[in-house]
Amino acid sequence: MKSIKLIATALSYFCGIFSVFSQQYVSFSGSIKDSTNGQVIGGATIYSITKAVEIKANGYGFFSYQAEKNKPEIFVIFKEGYASKNLNILNSSDTLINIFLNYHLLQAVNVTADSLTNNSVLQKDSRGLLITSEKMDRIPLLLGEKDIIRSLQYLPGVQTVSEASCGIIVRGGSIDQNQFILDDVPVYNVNHLIGFVSAFNSDIVKEATFYKGDFPARYGGKLSSVTDVRSKDGNDKKFGGQFSINPISSKLMFEGPILKEKLTFCLSSRRSFVDYASPILFEEFSDYDLYHFYDINFKVKYTLNDKNRLYLSVYNGLDKFGSSGNAGDGEGVLKWGNTGGSLRWNRIISNKVFANTTVILSNYKFIYMLDDANASGSNAYSISYESNLQAFIAKY
Repeated sequence: MKSIKLIATALSYFCGIFSVFSQQYVSFSGSIKDSTNGQVIGGATIYSITKAVEIKANGYGFFSYQAEKNKPEIFVIFKEGYASKNLNILNSSDTLINIFLNYHLLQAVNVTADSLTNNSVLQKDSRGLLITSEKMDRIPLLLGEKDIIRSLQYLPGVQTVSEASCGIIVRGGSIDQNQFILDDVPVYNVNHLIGFVSAFNSDIVKEATFYKGDFPARYGGKLSSVTDVRSKDGNDKKFGGQFSINPISSKLMFEGPILKEKLTFCLSSRRSFVDYASPILFEEFSDYDLYHFYDINFKVKYTLNDKNRLYLSVYNGLDKFGSSGNAGDGEGVLKWGNTGGSLRWNRIISNKVFANTTVILSNYKFIYMLDDANASGSNAYSISYESNLQAFIAKY
């Protein structure tokens, strides 16, 4: 009988604590977005001035904070490259809001300080280094081609294979120990033009997070580094695009709303024109296809409601080296490329819980073919070799 009374007393005590807690605290949560195009901003900081508490939005712009009920609280929201924003919130009930930040490029400042006395200032940021498209604009260009991989080559601990290569060596590792991801899709070969440019078209890149050590457990399989590239979602307010040309390739990007602030798309393509220019510059190459590469990126974002968003991202890239040849000289073709896609569902289950469900397909293909052009000869031959590396990933 005593044991029953003790259990009842304990249950009553814990229920009382839960009741008091549920009455005193509410959830303040939401998403951080760009005010100009409606794209989510990952990694923003929400700082409570009232309580001196810092909250980080996740990679999809979602944040959640436990606030005291019916007590005013002042927040400042900031993210590199955006103007900070102040909010005065009185949380009387659970709140789910969208916070829009304005793009702002900070002016140069001079910072001076005495010797460091607080060792916490020197602690490593395990979230990795964030590189945005705005940062890439300030990196020196190679023949007018802006490149995310070449941006990494200026970081400490990163070395280049050669001046003309996008291959990177991170802290003494080999180039095959680096993992590259585009919208959750693993990209197995990130080189075009035998490493002269990378497979990531800068027009489609929104940001990239680079880890050169201590990277999160969700990235597995590589030893030296991880580069997680996120593409643009598309402008959900107006149509826009851009065209550029440089000595290596030409690029075209187009984005806009299909259903305003509901369904958006972003389409980008890039193609080299070495195969077009070579016969003009060199007469001996007039009978050859020689070489070309291309990239196609396509992304669609569908906002079902404030709590559910769907993303479809597709990538296809190819390098082709081939020759038409003359009769009897043979014909050879060498092709390699990546194809991949991801379907992602972001869901805010509650004011405290965010879920991400992703299905991923990735395929890398290498093809070599050699045929004798003189089919009438008795010694005609044909060689064909194909290699594939495929992956199917589902994660929650």
